Amino acid sequence: MAYAYDCPSDSAINNTIFLNYKIYNRSMFTLTNAYAGMWTDFDLGNYGDDYVGCDVARGAFYAYNGDNNDEDANGASGYGTHPPAQGVVFLKGPKQDNDGIDNPFTTNIQDALDLNGIPYAGLGVGYGDGIIDNEHLGMKHFKYYSSNGGAPGDGDPVNGTDFYNYLQGNWRGTTGQVVWGGDGNPFGTGQPGVFADYMFPGDSDPLFWGTGGVTQAPSSWWEGSVGNTPSDRRGLGSTGPFTMQPGDMVELDLAFVFGRDYQNTGNTAGVVVMQERIDSIRSYYLNSFQSVCGGVLASVNSVEEQENNLQVYPNPFNNQFMVKYELESATAALKVFNMYGKLVENTVITKSNTLIDLSQEANGIYFVQITDGATRVTKKMVKQ
Repeated sequence: MAYAYDCPSDSAINNTIFLNYKIYNRSMFTLTNAYAGMWTDFDLGNYGDDYVGCDVARGAFYAYNGDNNDEDANGASGYGTHPPAQGVVFLKGPKQDNDGIDNPFTTNIQDALDLNGIPYAGLGVGYGDGIIDNEHLGMKHFKYYSSNGGAPGDGDPVNGTDFYNYLQGNWRGTTGQVVWGGDGNPFGTGQPGVFADYMFPGDSDPLFWGTGGVTQAPSSWWEGSVGNTPSDRRGLGSTGPFTMQPGDMVELDLAFVFGRDYQNTGNTAGVVVMQERIDSIRSYYLNSFQSVCGGVLASVNSVEEQENNLQVYPNPFNNQFMVKYELESATAALKVFNMYGKLVENTVITKSNTLIDLSQEANGIYFVQITDGATRVTKKMVKQ
C-alpha cells in the first residue's frame, strides 16, 4: 500500500511517500534465513551525475548529486545549484525470530548510542524496552553496484544466487562480503578482511556498528571521497534474516523522504534537510502520527491488526486448509460460507490452529469468518 498526506504546513510529512508491504508465505514450506529488500534506481534530476550513500543510525539509504550543480541532461531536467537528496527509510522491518528474551541492540556496542548520546533509531524497533520477543528488524545492509560491472562480483544480478547475495550485503558469485573503504570490494580498492554491512555510511556510524565495532581509518566513508565518477546510481537496502512458517506474514514500513535546501548550495546541503525530515517522520511514525497537521493523520492499525491476526493457507487449496488465529477470548466462532452465502462449516475454536476440510464441497470461492467477542474478521479462500 502506497500512501501520502496533504499537509503543506509540515514540510516533512508533505514531502514523504509511505509504503507498507505485507509478504505472505503461501507455501507449505518453512522459509529460513529469509531477507527482504528495497531496490531503488533514484534517477535524481539529471540521473547521470548522482552518488549514493546510507545513514546507519537513521536506517536509510539515499541518493544525492555528485557535484554542486545538477544540470539538465539526458532528456531530464536538473535541479540546478540547489540539488536535493532522496532517501528510503526503513521505519519497521520484519519481526525478529522469537528467542525468549528482550534483546538489546547489540552486545558489543554499548546501548548503540552515537557520540551525542542519540540512539541508533534505524537499527530496529522494540529492542531493550523490557518486553520479550517484540523486536522488529531495521535496515541491516546497504550496498550499491554498477550496472555495467566493474570489479569482480559487481554488476546487475542475473540469477537467484545473485539476488540472495545482494540481499545479504554480499557481492555476486564467490567474491564475498562488502569490505570497508574504497569501492567496498575485496578485489578492488576496499580493505580485505574488514567486513562492512553498509556501503558509504559517511559519518553516520561513529560507533562502527557496520563493522562490528572495529574502528576504521578514515572514520568516515563517502562515495565522493573514493574517486568515483558521478553517474547513474542504484542501491539496495535490506533486512533479515528472519523465519517464515507456512501462512506467516511479515510486514515492512518504508518512507521515501525528500530533502532540498533552497538557501544553501552544495551537493550535500539537501542531505542535511533530508536527515532532519527523517527524524521527524520516524518520531511521527512511532507515535502513530499524533499532533501532525492539527490532529491524528492515521489510525489504521486496529483494523489491520485484526485482519492480520487471521491467516489461512494454502490459498488456493484443494481439500483442506489451515486457519491460524490468535484468540482474544477463550473461544471464537469459525464459520465458512460459499460464494452464495450458504454456511458450509460452523465450529467453535479454542486454539490457534484449526484444520478445515471442505473435500465434499465444490470448487469455487469461500469466505472464512472469525467472530471473537466484538471482533469479526473475514478472509477469502479459493478451492481448486
